[in-house]
Amino acid sequence: MKKNDIISSQSSISGKQLVELEKIGLVIRELRFNFGLLTQKELADRCGVHFNTIHTIEHGRRNYNLLSLIKIICYFEYDLPTFMRELM
Repeated sequence: MKKNDIISSQSSISGKQLVELEKIGLVIRELRFNFGLLTQKELADRCGVHFNTIHTIEHGRRNYNLLSLIKIICYFEYDLPTFMRELM
């Protein structure tokens, strides 16, 4: 992906959406640390997603695949509705 592509994908995210992505990233990061101090790579391997996916979610700067998020939250024994309520 070129630098211009990244800037373009970021600029299509509104300020409010960016805040929500950042909140999701913070929760995932907290869970990762509280769940045995997993590295991003370890979490990615255990969830069956790419390391860059974990990195992207935790930094909250770009949109990502909902299926990847579900794999991650399921690893932490959450379901999507419960996880989303915790963000509120």
